[in-house]
Amino acid sequence: MKHRAAWTHLPSLARGFAARLAPSRVRAPWALARGFRGGGSAFRRLAPAAALLVLLAVLLVRTQGVSADPACEVPPTNLTSALSEDGSAVVLTWDAPADCTPDEYAVYRRDMDVEGARMTKIDTVDGSTLTYTDEDVNAGAYYRYRIRSNDQGPRSGRTDITLPEATTVQPTPEPTPEPTPQQPEATSTESAPQQGERSVRQNFDVTPPSLQVVNVDGTSLVIIYDELLDESSTPAASDYTVDIGGTDYTPSSVAVRGAEVALTLSTGAASGDTVTLDYSKGTNPVKDLAGNDAVAETNRPVTNHTGATNDQPEFSSETITISVDENTPIMTAFGDPVAAADGDTGDTLTYSLPDNVLLLFSVGTNTGQFSTFAPLDFESTSSYVVPLYVRDNKGPAGGADSIFDDSIKVTINVNDVNEEPAIAGDTAPDVDENTTVVGTYTVSDPDPADTHTWSIDSATTDENQDGSLFQIGSTTGVLSFTNAPDYEMPGSLADTPANTYQVTIKVTDDGSPPMDETFDVIVNVVNVNEEPDITSTGSSHTSISKPEGTGPSDPLATYAADDPEDDSLTWTLSGPDAADFTITSSTGVLRFQALTDYEDPRDQGTDNVYNVTVRVRDNKVNIPGSTNGNADTAPDDTIAVVVTITNIDEAGTVTLPATITAGTPVTATLTDHDGTTSSESWEWSRSDTAGGTFTPISGATSNSYTPVAADVGKYLKATASYTDPHGSGKSATSAASSQVAVGN
Repeated sequence: MKHRAAWTHLPSLARGFAARLAPSRVRAPWALARGFRGGGSAFRRLAPAAALLVLLAVLLVRTQGVSADPACEVPPTNLTSALSEDGSAVVLTWDAPADCTPDEYAVYRRDMDVEGARMTKIDTVDGSTLTYTDEDVNAGAYYRYRIRSNDQGPRSGRTDITLPEATTVQPTPEPTPEPTPQQPEATSTESAPQQGERSVRQNFDVTPPSLQVVNVDGTSLVIIYDELLDESSTPAASDYTVDIGGTDYTPSSVAVRGAEVALTLSTGAASGDTVTLDYSKGTNPVKDLAGNDAVAETNRPVTNHTGATNDQPEFSSETITISVDENTPIMTAFGDPVAAADGDTGDTLTYSLPDNVLLLFSVGTNTGQFSTFAPLDFESTSSYVVPLYVRDNKGPAGGADSIFDDSIKVTINVNDVNEEPAIAGDTAPDVDENTTVVGTYTVSDPDPADTHTWSIDSATTDENQDGSLFQIGSTTGVLSFTNAPDYEMPGSLADTPANTYQVTIKVTDDGSPPMDETFDVIVNVVNVNEEPDITSTGSSHTSISKPEGTGPSDPLATYAADDPEDDSLTWTLSGPDAADFTITSSTGVLRFQALTDYEDPRDQGTDNVYNVTVRVRDNKVNIPGSTNGNADTAPDDTIAVVVTITNIDEAGTVTLPATITAGTPVTATLTDHDGTTSSESWEWSRSDTAGGTFTPISGATSNSYTPVAADVGKYLKATASYTDPHGSGKSATSAASSQVAVGN
């Protein structure tokens, strides 16, 4: 299990403790006092700390944010799209609605390169998230996006983006991994608490550990503190001085264990010796698990049990481990009693815990039996470490006293118990007709390692009367209609079919035993005016190529759109070259305004690439719940169109003067619209009639020819053979000239 921080259980813990201080539970506080040294006075010392924890819980609860609104259907604004840093994904960002905050946002996408594609929901994000990265995209593809609050109501404005074409990249060699340094092995299992484990006093602890009693018996001297100590910080023997009968001794060894520091003396105390202890803080001082150093001691009295007539009670070990199930009811005993042994028959032993431990656990004063005193949560804290103290209420000589005789470090392991999951989501979502997705439902589970399976509940109840009409993603929690509902044809399974559907969803975890939870959903299908979508989005409608000479009589493309209400649609144009086109407003037929000429381009870039945007509208405002909408002139969908005009090989022309006279030179003129000509050769011919057979004139091989007497009354033609920018082998012949007149 993944553990939350240990302190996260404190607000609920404080509330539980406060409840036990309430007047209706007046017996509880005095019952608690059994576990306190000093009885009622110790309880009074604890009350301010408990009150502080209650205040902390209230503040934590009050500072949490306001819940998101599952009914919010105001669309987000300022939707933008951009490429990710490596150009392989689309990053969307938007602003939250001004009027409300939705539970979640639905992300819609449309593949503009696919003919007839529609807007489709691809994912949802939490309402606190204002960005989404779409990684399921293709290089070179053209996409359109919209965002919808709570997957209901109108969608946001759209954003379009085209990904760059894929390029071949050489693979980068993987770096050689650095050797991993070997970690030192643990040397003791009795060290500071591990992950998920903590000393009860560790959190928020700024108080040094307090020395409670020092006991000596021969060569064994034990110092007992009021909380667990850091066993990794062991003072040097030279930090201690033990005065036995007026002679100072330095212990031969020091060990820290649980709440005790144990000194071994080279010279032991004898019965009746007066013993005192000095301690000075050195390099490794005595400190608690929160890092607070114990204070130095001077002439601290030591209780001498050497040769005493009263035996001290002792625990059989330095540590012990017991366990308890999480969520065990408060005041429930768990584990075997942690009991000490006393050699004196008839002694009554008293067990106690530090004051702060009593917020979580209590112990039987005369039994050592542990009980719960607050809710325990494995996922918050899986283990606690606490000291348990014992005394027989007698001094070495048998007289009454109240000092501790021994302590033991108790590890309390919290057992993980499978707990019920909880479902969150919209209980009464509105769904547009002709759509299937109802919403995404989420599960929270106190056991974070559990996996969950979603299903439609099989129960036959009024709340699940329409369960057969729905499906839910077994791993996603996405609830959908099996078939899209039609507002005009209600399909619920009620006695009178309606547009309100009832379904019960269920989630089951994989714990042992499995636990499940059900959730009733009432789905309301609403009638909406839906905007038209242009379906002519293929390359034949977006990237058009036509030869020069294409004009108003030549349709470039006919555009179509899908409108669920079959509204009358109006087609219009915009864009930098819109003035060069016309579109039939009712049919969507796109044409040029005038004949095109490659050598005389009219587009703004003067490169024969014309850019125009085709727009369509249904003349209605798209308002959720509105059957007819309101009058509107804004376009509902657009598509960018590029029309490229290509150059064609145009024939040249040869022209002759209108009047030709014998004896006067005549010059034929060659014109080619494709550009400059070269390698020209000429031939002149004559005929008796303008429509007859023309015979070549010998020697007339240039563009200039002087008619002779034989040409009088005849008709002439000139033919040019040449090369133009499209290539060689081109030829052009003039029309027949007028009759050659007699010269002066």
